Amino acid sequence: MSLRFWSVMFSCSTVLIGYFLGKKIFSKKGAAIYAVLLIFAPGLIQASHFGTTESIMAFSLACLTYLGFTFINNQQSLLHWILLGVVAALAFSSKVSAGFIIAPCLVFLIPFIRKKSTALKGCVVSLLIFIGLSILFSPIYFLKFDEVLSTVNYERSVALGSSAVFYTRQFFTSLPV
Repeated sequence: MSLRFWSVMFSCSTVLIGYFLGKKIFSKKGAAIYAVLLIFAPGLIQASHFGTTESIMAFSLACLTYLGFTFINNQQSLLHWILLGVVAALAFSSKVSAGFIIAPCLVFLIPFIRKKSTALKGCVVSLLIFIGLSILFSPIYFLKFDEVLSTVNYERSVALGSSAVFYTRQFFTSLPV
């Protein structure tokens, strides 16, 4: 199938998850407003038009945020832990840079793990699912680790400005934020 199809599906699903997230944070009316704002978000519209992994990443991070709120509200079950592993693996498999977002976000789980032994079991299940699906979805990360690390280092150097590339030329004279 076309990559555009999957980009559209993940972007539309992000709006749906955004609605449910809005219901958890605000109200039904607030959730509807939030969903409408997501529908017209330039990033989601742009990601929907191209076969890129950004729409998968946005969907995964929206799901992780939603799951985070279920954990904060002490509504975690084994299903939540399984979903956490699946969604984190999906995010990581779509873009290796998701690891830099997932890892700090998972630190918030430490209080839950300390409180309940079931949370520790759930965390282990989630971690095993994450590792297994990450290997299944993106075996290249593990089979060609040196090349992946080289790519990550290249992207890092572009982001830090130590490698000058044509598409960052517009930022050469701007002030860093």
